[in-house]
Amino acid sequence: MIAGNTLTDNNEIQAPSTAGGAFGFGIAIAGGSHDIVTKNLVTGNVAAGIAVTDLNDFAPTNNEITANRLIGNGTDLAYFAASGGVLTTKGNCFAGNVFTSSFPRSIETAMGCSTSAAKAPSTGSVVRGLPSLPAQPTGLDYTKVVPPSPQPTIANAATAPAVPADSPVTTVNVAAITVPVR
Repeated sequence: MIAGNTLTDNNEIQAPSTAGGAFGFGIAIAGGSHDIVTKNLVTGNVAAGIAVTDLNDFAPTNNEITANRLIGNGTDLAYFAASGGVLTTKGNCFAGNVFTSSFPRSIETAMGCSTSAAKAPSTGSVVRGLPSLPAQPTGLDYTKVVPPSPQPTIANAATAPAVPADSPVTTVNVAAITVPVR
């Protein structure tokens, strides 16, 4: 779950390059399944605010993108095959978002969370093509990024024993989360 965050201007051209060529995305779900992206403020990303796409042979399935506010992104909401080929909806859906641009157009009509076609995990409508995406800048080779110097707030990090989480959070009260204010 990605909820209640502000994601702004992921456009740093000196950032290390990524293996998949992704650049300028606020949130990108590539080949993910059963992800919930809700109540986020996503602004100023040159490629897309929130994108759901495939990754190699992994198609995205059953992801819900709801109640987000998107402002000033290259494309606010996007669903596409990274190859530019064909991708069926496969249970992925978009609803209740505040946005001005999407790929495909009218994404919440085509892939609304209340439509049976969008919710069907093995079928659904077909999406073809790619949104307009910027070229990835050269940036730095991520394999050659120099590790940071020792951090003063992490005492004995190399030798400190691991502390397991005894009581991990198992539920999230999504109703209590609000979209951040710009």
